[in-house]
Amino acid sequence: MLKNIQKTPSIKNKDLNRAILRSFFLILIVMLMSVSIVSAANWDNKKSGLIIDETTSKYGKIEIKNTVFGIPWLQLSKVAELELKKNTDTCGIECSMETTITLFEDGSLIDDVRFMTLQEDGDWIKQGVRSYQFYIKGEDGKKIKVPDYETVCDVTGKKKVKNNKTGEEDLVDETYCYQKEIGSHWIDTPEWIVYNLGDRVSAGTYEIKLEAEKKPTRTVDWQITSQGELIDEWAVWGGRYQEGYYQAILQQQLMKMHLILEM
Repeated sequence: MLKNIQKTPSIKNKDLNRAILRSFFLILIVMLMSVSIVSAANWDNKKSGLIIDETTSKYGKIEIKNTVFGIPWLQLSKVAELELKKNTDTCGIECSMETTITLFEDGSLIDDVRFMTLQEDGDWIKQGVRSYQFYIKGEDGKKIKVPDYETVCDVTGKKKVKNNKTGEEDLVDETYCYQKEIGSHWIDTPEWIVYNLGDRVSAGTYEIKLEAEKKPTRTVDWQITSQGELIDEWAVWGGRYQEGYYQAILQQQLMKMHLILEM
C-alpha cells in the first residue's frame, strides 16, 4: 500500500514563491493595460460631486479626474477643475454665466452645450435657445500689435471704354488697387474673445463666459460638457413670467398651502 507523499518545507516554499510571482506579473499586466487605456480615452474621466465650501463661490466647483475603467476609487491624475463664478439666476431675454476652468493638460475647455427647458408639469425637455456664444477672457493689461494699411492704386496700362454720351471710345487708365501695410500701432487686448466649442488650448487657468438669448418666460438649464463629462448640476436661468401668468402660479401655490393647513 502506497503511503501519502508529504511535501517537504522547501517544496512548499517554492510553490508559494511561484504563486506570488504569477500573481505579481498578472497584476502588473492589468495595471499597464489600464493606464494605457485610461490615457487614451476621455470616457474614463470621472467628475466629482458639487464642492461648495468657504474656498468656492456660492455655486461651487467640480473636479474631473482620470480613473481606471471609470471606477471612482481608482482615481489617477486630475484633468480639470471648473468653478461657476457668475450666473443670471433670473433673466428675461439676455442671460449669461461665467466659469473659471483650470486644465492640467492641453485640451479643449468646453466640448459641447445643451439647453433644457422647464415644463409646467416639472419635467425638463431639450430645447434650443434663440442664440448663444462662448467667450474666453483676454489677458488684462496685455497689448497686441496691429498693422496699419492704406489703399494704393497703381496704373497698369490703358483700356478703351465706350462713352455713353458720344458713343465713342475713350482711353482711360487701367489700375490695380490693393491694401499696403504702412506701419503698425498697439491696442489693448479685447476683454472677451470668441471661443468655439472644441477649440484646444494649453494647460492653464481660463475665464469662460456664455451669453445667450431665450424666450423671457422660459426657465432654462444650461449644461456644458468638458473632458467628456456632462456638467448638469450647477445653475439655471430662471424666466421672468408675464404678470398674469405669475399671479396664476402664485394663486395655485396659495391654494395648495390653504388646503394643507385645513387638513
